[in-house]
Amino acid sequence: VAGDIVELDAYPIWPTRSESGRRARRQAATSDAQRRINERNAQRRLDWLLNENFDGQSLHLTATYGGEAPDVENAQRMLRNYIGRLKREFGREQRAGLIPEGEEFKYLYVTEFAGTEGQPKRIHHHIVVNLRDRDACEDLWKSGRCNADRLKPDESGLIALAKYLSKAPAGRRRCAHSRNLRSPRQYVGDKVLSRRRAALVIDDVAANAA
Repeated sequence: VAGDIVELDAYPIWPTRSESGRRARRQAATSDAQRRINERNAQRRLDWLLNENFDGQSLHLTATYGGEAPDVENAQRMLRNYIGRLKREFGREQRAGLIPEGEEFKYLYVTEFAGTEGQPKRIHHHIVVNLRDRDACEDLWKSGRCNADRLKPDESGLIALAKYLSKAPAGRRRCAHSRNLRSPRQYVGDKVLSRRRAALVIDDVAANAA
């Protein structure tokens, strides 16, 4: 359960012994298959964090550099300084009544610095923050251009944004977030689904996907 989004995973259980009665040898996933699994899991974790902690009043900021782009380490330093300014902006907006009392400043960012197959890519940052004033956030970025857009959740929440932020799986990124982000609530059940119930779940997922 992440925000208003509820996901259900149902797993098949396969026999663990061969016809001879011996335990079947465990098959290791190929490197390509494991990579796809890791990418999918990373995207899901990002999706859950976004849906649990941000909403349609939060902002997605895209910060780029003017002139010669810095190296990764200097870019991360500039980003940290920017986040510090955003935190002060959060306090200003809260004092002005734009943000409810008791709400804490939250952020999540992805820094992209290489494209597919590791090819060089102009470094830039994607930042999600629970701020309201788009113009102020854009003006606080001092190293180039910044574009601020309000988040637009749909029936799947913010999964489209999660996919966008985790694009170019062969590229290189640095991701981080504030320590106060809430984790999604996860529940584990050991109930066995009947074939009929499993078929209904599959039909429901297929209908929603269509």
